[in-house]
Amino acid sequence: MPPSDEVNDAVGEAPPELKASTRLTGIKRAYGSLLDQLKDELAKADKADRPRCVELCRKIGTLSMEAEALHDRFGLSMPDFAEARQVCTSNVGGGGQDRELFSALRGEFAALELCEFRLRQRRSYAEIGGTPAYEIITEAGLTEFPPLNKNQQKILAARQREADRLRRRSENQDVDFAQLPPDLPLSGQF
Repeated sequence: MPPSDEVNDAVGEAPPELKASTRLTGIKRAYGSLLDQLKDELAKADKADRPRCVELCRKIGTLSMEAEALHDRFGLSMPDFAEARQVCTSNVGGGGQDRELFSALRGEFAALELCEFRLRQRRSYAEIGGTPAYEIITEAGLTEFPPLNKNQQKILAARQREADRLRRRSENQDVDFAQLPPDLPLSGQF
């Protein structure tokens, strides 16, 4: 077995925290390489391959989102991606910003999901779906929803009281089910 396969097998069996740290090292290396390519391309001035510059910024943006997700989920140190923003700013005369490059560099916003009560939220990391960091995070599992705070507990209790009131009210009334719309859900929670 070649040495690189042995390393990949060892990382494959490693705990998610080690995989995340290893991925973050790879992100830093890839960022440096992509940033050098972007600088070289932008140095060509009028001869710069515009679609390639946008693609390089998009790749840097994806790496940045992956690093931020690993930082958020595992508490790893966040690498500095500021130099890429500076390169895009210096590309425009007069100190402006190249909006197309900045848009590609920015990436997506963090994806959130709601709890079963629709009161709490946590990151789902869907914005980095299909990346190695997403695989590591899903293997480790998402963080738990935060506990309900006092205000959320009051809201939940009020919902339960209303559901109980409606249930009692429906038990005291004769309902002609034939007159109800056929698509009306007759079970479930309120």
